[in-house]
Amino acid sequence: MTGFPPPTLPVPETSRPNFWQRRNKFGKTAVVAGGVLVALVALGAVLPDPDEAEADIPSTAAASESEVPASTEAPASTEAPVASTAPETTEPVPTTTQAPVPRPVPVPEPVPEALVVSRVVDGDTVEMSDGTTVRLIGIDAPERGDCGYQEASDTLTVVLGGQPVTLTPGARDDVDRYGRLLRYLDLASGADANLAMIESGQAIARYDSRDGYGRHAREDAYVATDTIGPAFCAVPPPVAPVAPVAPIAPPPPPAASAVFYQNCDAVRAAGAAPIRPGDPGFQSKFDRDNDGVGCE
Repeated sequence: MTGFPPPTLPVPETSRPNFWQRRNKFGKTAVVAGGVLVALVALGAVLPDPDEAEADIPSTAAASESEVPASTEAPASTEAPVASTAPETTEPVPTTTQAPVPRPVPVPEPVPEALVVSRVVDGDTVEMSDGTTVRLIGIDAPERGDCGYQEASDTLTVVLGGQPVTLTPGARDDVDRYGRLLRYLDLASGADANLAMIESGQAIARYDSRDGYGRHAREDAYVATDTIGPAFCAVPPPVAPVAPVAPIAPPPPPAASAVFYQNCDAVRAAGAAPIRPGDPGFQSKFDRDNDGVGCE
């Protein structure tokens, strides 16, 4: 057996690959990786980029809006107005169901009451048939004991003549400090008894706006009449004559008569001049010189 060569034993393979084996293995891996890469590139070409897709959304919407025809837009006039929620400052308009406000009924002014003078106190004060004491507005006559007291009282009696009078207010105050009514005495004939007393010279215009009592309704007429002539007691007494004369009996007091003369001009106009005591309408003021003959 020594003559024969030893048998050739197969060389065992080691676990470490050789160069070709490593090259083949790498080649396969590279092929697989390349295929995967190619697939991914192809997939990327087919699918859009998410960022690019999001960026294209508004442009697509704008394009869709631009493609809407103008005729499809609603006209501005057909839009309903938006109701304002702000509170209105104007007053609410009353509804037709509200009841109409009744208009106030005018109250007529009271008509002055017509009465009769029961007593003449003096030339500016009287008592009425109902017991009321009335002070004549805007005039002043002599008081009891003063010059002309009796003449003024007699004249007012003649002026009134027993006819009804109307008590007409017109002063600032309704009553004076003595509680007497302040009134005009308007006669049934239409005459003003207050003014007639001034015209006769038996009273003067007083107690008005000139002396602090306030203006009354007929003040202008009273003052204008008072300036025409002086009052009876303002006339100076006559001078006694040098030669003695027989005493003259005092004239009787004037009787109440329906005849009344405001002054001597009225006496002359009526054809009653000269007028003497006892004649209708005679007043002591007509005989200022006390010779028994008036309005000579």
